[in-house]
Amino acid sequence: MAKKAKVALAASISTTEMNKLTISATAIKALVCCTFFALANLACNPKAVKTVNDEPPEIIEAGGGRDEHGCIPSAGYEWSVALEKCVRLWEVGIELKNVRVPSSTSVAYLIVDPEKDKAELYLLEVSGSLILSKQGSEWVDSDKRYILTRNTNNQYQVRNAKGLLLYQSNQ
Repeated sequence: MAKKAKVALAASISTTEMNKLTISATAIKALVCCTFFALANLACNPKAVKTVNDEPPEIIEAGGGRDEHGCIPSAGYEWSVALEKCVRLWEVGIELKNVRVPSSTSVAYLIVDPEKDKAELYLLEVSGSLILSKQGSEWVDSDKRYILTRNTNNQYQVRNAKGLLLYQSNQ
């Protein structure tokens, strides 16, 4: 078929024009081959490629973000004012159940430092933590909104300023 096309093409154009077409086709083949070999060389030799910024990219480790105290929140750590260190609440805190809604899965946490007569309360409804100072047999926050006591069963109980029981520990 290619021979018939050449014969038909040759019949309609001159020999000079036919030579130009042959040279053009050869030049295109050579250009395609050179491009292929140049790209293959670059793929096999990445050092030959220069980027605008030759500095290595900054590597950010997962869980590497630290807060102002050096704690890693993405790993569950937060700063405890009472203990003055990074802690995981579920490891060091006392879990307090929501007694207003017994079916609730939300919990509060309590950290008690008996040496400093301080307690730290983490509630869902409060951003951050509340520091409670010991006053007699109970701990009270500075605004007197929350009162922490221990009952006769040695359970911690958190009440609001009106005396309504909000949270209670199992221990």
